Amino acid sequence: MIIRYAKPNQHPLGLGWKWNDADLPWTPRTDVKETDRGIILTMDLPGIRQEDITIEFVEDTLVVTGKREMSEEESREDYVRLERVYGEFSRSFKLLVPVKADDISASYKDGVLRIDVPKAPEALPRRIEITAN
Repeated sequence: MIIRYAKPNQHPLGLGWKWNDADLPWTPRTDVKETDRGIILTMDLPGIRQEDITIEFVEDTLVVTGKREMSEEESREDYVRLERVYGEFSRSFKLLVPVKADDISASYKDGVLRIDVPKAPEALPRRIEITAN
């Protein structure tokens, strides 16, 4: 296992929201992929401005926080049904392999956040030569 979900009290299936309650935190869907060179996290954040997203790496944990707000022109009372979730979110991922923290990069396009976390040299695969006795 390369990663552990580190947010306390988080539902194991990622169901971090309740019906029509924007005051509760919500959990954006995230894909995690490991390659020989690193870990790639891809998170769906539609409707969130890039400046409303924060990424931090603390010790061995990657933390992504942000907020999706309802526009000021809209009013909750105008809706018959409100399924999209608004408010703050936080996702934490404890990385279980050594990484190059200074080389972590992120990009955001079309509501999708991609975080590239390169592995430290000691975590990269290496070939071991066999010698004859």
